[in-house]
Amino acid sequence: MAYVSIVSSEKGGQGKSSILLQMAGYAGKTKKVLCLELDIQKNLTLILQNTEPRYTIYDVLNSSVSTKEAIMPSVFKGIDYIPGSRKLKGMNVDTTRLTSILDEVQSEYDLIFIDCPANINSLVESAYTMADLVITPMEMELFALSNVTELIETVQSHNSRAEIVLVPNKVGGRSKLNRTVREHLDEMVKHYDNVKIGTELPSSIIISNLLSEGKLLINAMRFNPLKDKLKELYKELYK
Repeated sequence: MAYVSIVSSEKGGQGKSSILLQMAGYAGKTKKVLCLELDIQKNLTLILQNTEPRYTIYDVLNSSVSTKEAIMPSVFKGIDYIPGSRKLKGMNVDTTRLTSILDEVQSEYDLIFIDCPANINSLVESAYTMADLVITPMEMELFALSNVTELIETVQSHNSRAEIVLVPNKVGGRSKLNRTVREHLDEMVKHYDNVKIGTELPSSIIISNLLSEGKLLINAMRFNPLKDKLKELYKELYK
């Protein structure tokens, strides 16, 4: 059965899709990977697609097509994906719905990544229910802490076994604010089971630049401190 990773944040602009792509891209070198997009922004789909999709996750969820019919090969080695859809806006599903639609393909993949929108809805709750791992990228800002607390409690109300990894993202050097937020994070995670802080990722525009060229930093030949940290995060999450 595939190991299911959810990438989720209650605030936009935290780097969800970018981090998911880097983790999935590195995994795709040696494993069979499926990515599923629940975010109506469709950023993940736009990067992965090489042809216009005939079906989307919306068609699967409303039972118009099977899960296998909606799966497409991506532009990256080892990665298939189910395209996202703007029609998901306002859609309500049962908490077991994602589990049921992925049952038929879980044995065919090593890893499944699910990209969630930056708000909690029934689709996100359905994803939490089946998660083995929830990755939560966050910028080191004080007001982000309350959002993280709410996310942790929501995940654990649906799935007590899932591991939650908070990933400090776009970390800028020796900022006093970064240190203050990190101290609060270190204290906060002590109050929860199955929650830890992952490798800090430094601030860099190179991920976006390479994605615009259809490339993944984690698989690039060039040396870059962020690339090394992404590999460190991958090895930490998928030992």
